[in-house]
Amino acid sequence: MTRIVLAAALALAFAITLAILVTDKNLQTDFGTVSPYYLHWYVMLFSAIVDAAGVILLIGSGSSRLRALVAFWCAFMAVLMVADIATYRLVGFSSPSQFAQYLFGLSFYRGALSYVPGLYDALFAVFVVGLVIATVLKR
Repeated sequence: MTRIVLAAALALAFAITLAILVTDKNLQTDFGTVSPYYLHWYVMLFSAIVDAAGVILLIGSGSSRLRALVAFWCAFMAVLMVADIATYRLVGFSSPSQFAQYLFGLSFYRGALSYVPGLYDALFAVFVVGLVIATVLKR
């Protein structure tokens, strides 16, 4: 049962990441300064690929090693998403709090290109829930 729930969590992470990749013009172009695609976009693409691979592996096997790997992945991604705030200067923000407001804000950040607020929050929540499921549920 745990592997199915984890597979569903990773499938949801994959879907949210795809939505971010398609809709976030800031991520694609570094807020309009780079011809598509900016480095952070490729990092998100890589994470989507890992999520999809995780879904496939979980459907095929529910080993405790795989569950531990999924727990690590979810923890890594949650930490990476928060640590991304430290790159605020790379994307033209003057403070970490401004970039955090853009990433984790539920309303549109003034001056930004087209994107869907709240997707980053949803993705973060999915990884935290995935981590909890992978570490707490045993079956």
